[in-house]
Amino acid sequence: MKSIRLKPGIPEDSRLQPNQEPLYKRLPTHDEDGKYLSDFMMLIPGLRNLPATHFNSRLSFLHNLLMEHEDVVFADLNTPLNLLWISVRARHGIIGEVSTAIRIHIPEARLVGHTVIDNQPVASRQARFEGVRARISALLETAEK
Repeated sequence: MKSIRLKPGIPEDSRLQPNQEPLYKRLPTHDEDGKYLSDFMMLIPGLRNLPATHFNSRLSFLHNLLMEHEDVVFADLNTPLNLLWISVRARHGIIGEVSTAIRIHIPEARLVGHTVIDNQPVASRQARFEGVRARISALLETAEK
């Protein structure tokens, strides 16, 4: 099975279709107001190996969950790789909200490529390095005592 598009705003019967183009060609980068979108991936181990009834149940759950979140703009499930790509309107905490909602019902789902420092999402690479620098400084101070 190829990747499946789960895209809000399209009539339900056409929403789950195999995709013919690579993700980078289909992926939206801006919302309808021209603002940049944020993206994240979730790995769902074993998804492609589930029996058809369980697979369809998971797919239906994901579809309904993503439709409930108004900040979710685009989602793509790559079944051969067990990867779910989600594009959201950028706002603080949205990635945590959506990924946690998924993990409550699909505990084996794992967030990929999202950095967390001190249980808080990191907004930028610079902020991540500042957090690491602060930890190193604290460790050096402790070692000097």
